[in-house]
Amino acid sequence: DIRVFYGASETSFVTLSDAKTPLNSVGKAYPDVDIDIRNIDTETGIGDIWVRSPYVFESYSLGTSKDTLWDGDWLTVGEMGRIDPDGNLFLSGRKSRMFTVADQNVFPEDIERALMLHPNISDAVVMPVSDTKRGFHPVAFYCGTSCNEVELRTWCRTHMSSRAVPFVFHYLDMVDWPRLASGKPNIRAFSAMLEHLDGP
Repeated sequence: DIRVFYGASETSFVTLSDAKTPLNSVGKAYPDVDIDIRNIDTETGIGDIWVRSPYVFESYSLGTSKDTLWDGDWLTVGEMGRIDPDGNLFLSGRKSRMFTVADQNVFPEDIERALMLHPNISDAVVMPVSDTKRGFHPVAFYCGTSCNEVELRTWCRTHMSSRAVPFVFHYLDMVDWPRLASGKPNIRAFSAMLEHLDGP
């Protein structure tokens, strides 16, 4: 079997999927793990994910993270999501990466996941750019095979709300794709790249 699981360095396992897990869910709570969704948005059901389990870490050996908070035995690492009536967890993204477009909360991770469903896109990163009329607008970086921008916009409109569709798409070759040692995209490098692209 291939199972999807959700966790973090600070929490270890949080959820585990099985054959009955709904599409886009990361499964139900891992054994001995309790999940609590706090500060829930009444319209979307999305809130802050808090975890209580015997697997969470004690502290960082060096440095801190502003997203990592304790409340007694409960821990959050700044992730947001929702739980359905059957206990399946659906991830939305990091609270620190969320931005607003025309007063609507947008999670770049949602846009990235939708873009990576495209057969020609192997990785994607979405960043917010300040917009005087809408608050922010999303800009997408992607790698894989260069795509026609009209095609990408059409793809996005079928996979997300119109407000979440990126204004601009930037193609990068795989060798130029900024990554951390862990293999994850280097968000700080993309932020610096975006400043350069939008600069004079």
